[in-house]
Amino acid sequence: MAERHNKQHADRHEREDYRTALIVSEILNTIPRDPKKEIKFFGPADIFPGYNWKKQKDAHPKTEEERREHYRILNAALGGTEKEL
Repeated sequence: MAERHNKQHADRHEREDYRTALIVSEILNTIPRDPKKEIKFFGPADIFPGYNWKKQKDAHPKTEEERREHYRILNAALGGTEKEL
């Protein structure tokens, strides 16, 4: 019984760490970078490399318009409002 409880506790902590890593990676991906250099997108596995989470290739939008739409959706999901630039 104690083993099952410990495994459930560890699994819950890993899920919490994954959520945290996902949020941090999304925040890092919004930081403006030098457009002349190759843009590296971060994922949860980049934030907590100690876990054996799979790296997601091609998970992030490629074009500027795809990136804008991605962040529009993320902004709306987090309760933000849009402003025209």
